Parts: sequence; structure tokens; C-alpha cells
Amino acid sequence: KMHHQSTGQAMRSILYPVANEREALRRQGLKPKNHHQENVKFLQELQQKNAERSNRPASAEPFKISRFKAVESQVRKTLQDWDLREDSGEQSQRSRPSSARSFTRKGDGVAKLEIKNEEARKARGTTERLSARKPPIPKMDHWDETSQRHSEEVDFLRKNAIAVIKANPGGHAAERSSGQANERHESYGKVPSYILKRKEEMLKARQSHEEKLVDFPEDCPEGMRLLKDEERLATLGELERARLALLQSLASLPFVIDTPTLEARKASLEDRLQQVDRAIALYSRRRLFIDA
Repeated sequence: KMHHQSTGQAMRSILYPVANEREALRRQGLKPKNHHQENVKFLQELQQKNAERSNRPASAEPFKISRFKAVESQVRKTLQDWDLREDSGEQSQRSRPSSARSFTRKGDGVAKLEIKNEEARKARGTTERLSARKPPIPKMDHWDETSQRHSEEVDFLRKNAIAVIKANPGGHAAERSSGQANERHESYGKVPSYILKRKEEMLKARQSHEEKLVDFPEDCPEGMRLLKDEERLATLGELERARLALLQSLASLPFVIDTPTLEARKASLEDRLQQVDRAIALYSRRRLFIDA
């Protein structure tokens, strides 16, 4: 029975699909909630409350903080005093302000002081402008003389030489005469012997170092030396001849090798040929290091 019921519900959901939750509530006989209508109603209530608050008459008493409610306003008291004096006629026409709140404005003394300061600033500015004037433009005659004076070429080398000669007349001649009078020693103009000896030692050291670099270059491993090209080529020639002799020996063997003696000879020749080939490859290098 439960199986048939679940199958019927499945078929009903297929035949009559539910679009959303509100439609499902309607099918169950429930009325879904209208959120739009409730939001509009809520906004209307807020507008009505704001309108009532704005139309409410303002209180006669000015706003005061709770802790200052018992304190009397000094401004209000001053205004009341001014009104009482005007009504009683105690205040003179000159000192009486034009309105009840004019006591907060600047007095005549302050206005006069400002006028005086403004006049002083204007006078100081005029004096500064007069003192800051540029110098007058030079006349044409003065300009021509100045430009002509600057355009003349001056030979400073000749001028300095003349000044030195005038300051020390006959100085060079005196030096020459005193130098000729001095006696020269025997080795005058000759290179000292210790310098010649030092040069010779340096030359020998450089030559020995160059000769050493021939056999022991800077990249030579320790305990080895560089094989000279003459020795390398001579050894390479001997290896080539030995290889040729081994090949001839191998060629002289019979085609069919069926005895142990021939097999041993052939193996020995091939082994020696491999050694010679490795030696030829080694001595074919341009630089070869061997034991010193």
C-alpha cells in the first residue's frame, strides 16, 4: 500500500509539477504571505509617523542639556536688560545699540583701530614699492664703452710671463752660472750598478718563469708536466708503426683457426691492437700531461 502511495505521489509530481513554494502552499490550502503588501504598509506607517512628528508644534522652552536646565542663560538675561533700559530711557542715544542683539557686534574703538591698521599697511606697501625700484637703464654711450672694453682680447699667458720676469729679473741666468760652477762627480749621468744588477736578476727570473711555463703551465695538475710536441709526435709515429705491424700479423693468420695456439695468438694480437688504438687516441691530443 505504501508503495502504491509513493508511486502515486511521484506520478502526481511529474504530471503536475510545483513551480515554487507559494504554489505548494496554495495546493495545501494555505494562503501564502504577501511580503510586498506588508512592506508597503510598513512604509506608509513610517511616513505617517514622520509627518506627525514634523507637524508637532515646537516647545516654547529652548532646548537645554539636562544638567544645564537649572542655569539661567546669560545671553537672554543681557537681552532683557537692554530691553528694560530702552523702555526706561536710561541709556543715552549715543551708547544705545541699534538693536537688542547689537552688543555682540564690534564697537567703535575696534572699527577705528582696524581703519588705522589698514592705513598703516597701505603706507608701508607704498614705501616698499618705492624702495624696490630697479636701477635706471644705462645710457647708450656707457653701453658702447663697456662693450668695447670687454671685447678686447687679452693674452693672459704673455701677461703672466712678463709679470714673473719683472718680479725676478736675471733669475735663470744666475741659476745657470751657479750650476756650471758646481763640480760633477765621476758617475754623473751613469746608471747605478745596483739598478743594472736588479734589472739582470729580474730578466733571468722572467726567462726562467717562461721556460717553466712551457713544461708546467698554470693549468697543469700537480706532479705532472706538459708533453712537448716533438716527444708527442715521435711517440705517435711509433704507435702508428706498431699498429700497422699488428694488423699485418693479424692478416697473416690462417682463415680458419681451429687450434688453441692460433686462437691464443689471435686474442693476444687483438688485445695489443686495442691498447695501441687507445694510446694513439691519447697521444693525438694537442696538449697531454704526463708524470713529471
